[in-house]
Amino acid sequence: MNTDVLKVFASTYVIESDISNKDKMYLLNFIKESEKDSILSLLATGIPSHVVTESEIPIEHVESWVESLVEDETMKIPNVALPGSFWSTSGTGAKLGTGIAVAAAVAAAVAASYAVYREYLSRAAKTCRKSPDVPACLKKFKERAVHARMSVLKSKMATCQKTKKPDKCKAQIQKKIDKLNSKAQNKKWLPLR
Repeated sequence: MNTDVLKVFASTYVIESDISNKDKMYLLNFIKESEKDSILSLLATGIPSHVVTESEIPIEHVESWVESLVEDETMKIPNVALPGSFWSTSGTGAKLGTGIAVAAAVAAAVAASYAVYREYLSRAAKTCRKSPDVPACLKKFKERAVHARMSVLKSKMATCQKTKKPDKCKAQIQKKIDKLNSKAQNKKWLPLR
């Protein structure tokens, strides 16, 4: 799994979780600075550490779980968080509750859309290198990439039905779509229909 896609998944998972803003900021900084194995270890154990720690679940299983959420259309969203002390309680002892399944669904949708976006930009770099008008070519690919990202988010909204709070999940994904749509309109691109 691509490290950037994993970072997007883990960051969105943290943002959408019901934990304090202080804990969110700490974990987001950890994810930003960490390598792939440390992020997988965080997801497996709930403990942010740059030294990969032993857990009940090997990090390979966590990686395949995240990959299946991001790539699989059926997305089997768990009703509980991954094991680990951080995911069951925050530093203040507050329970995370039902927000976890929603967080996993939204994180998977965002990570999947990001993976598609990166693929479009990768193709742009290869294709536009040979183009006589490189800026126009790149603009065209970026427009397609943003629309593809919105389409993926829209298609992943169906997985919200598998969460305990489908309306909350759909609202969170719709916010992400609206933000991208606003960006497209500011660039004078046609909105997603």
